[in-house]
Amino acid sequence: MIISFLVALFLNSFKKISSFFSSSLLIPVVVPVASLICVWQVVFDDYGAINGVLNFFGFNTIEFFNSEWSMAMIIFIYIWKYCGFCVILFTAGLANVPQSLYEGARLDGANSFKLVTKITIPMIMPTTFFVFLMELIYSFKIFREVFALFGDYPNSNVYFLQNFINNNYYNLNYPRLSSASIILSAFMIIVLLAFFIFERKHSFAE
Repeated sequence: MIISFLVALFLNSFKKISSFFSSSLLIPVVVPVASLICVWQVVFDDYGAINGVLNFFGFNTIEFFNSEWSMAMIIFIYIWKYCGFCVILFTAGLANVPQSLYEGARLDGANSFKLVTKITIPMIMPTTFFVFLMELIYSFKIFREVFALFGDYPNSNVYFLQNFINNNYYNLNYPRLSSASIILSAFMIIVLLAFFIFERKHSFAE
């Protein structure tokens, strides 16, 4: 969310090129998962591009998919896939902030940091809340990418839920997968309701 917000701020400052970059940032969202996995394997596989460069300069290869880099790879894939979607949402929120607020603050001597912290962030809190909820949901929808990259084997560097889904999907254990999906859905509903209640109480307090 922080990366997406900073990119949205940058694009909002250069509106002539913002539409082009905003469209290009959506490419990872619409690219099929199979194509996405092929790209990551070409780049990060044991015999991929990065390890090829490391071998060329005499360094040891890195097992990105079966080492302490595994979780970093999952986080990196998630950010790369969904960052552009968040940028679009933040850009829409920034477009609704009245420019008169910025002009009045500049006349009072406010710098760029104060404009962001005192005007931009408070004004786009509804957008930020929506982005947070969407990212929370998307964080539980990255099973396909991780399964295609890491396989069904237990990996101590990958979180338990992912290993559970991967192995049961590989074994076609539908009862366990159905039970896990119901429990996960119930958990997500409870969490989302809690955040909605918190956001509503916060808005009423203001």
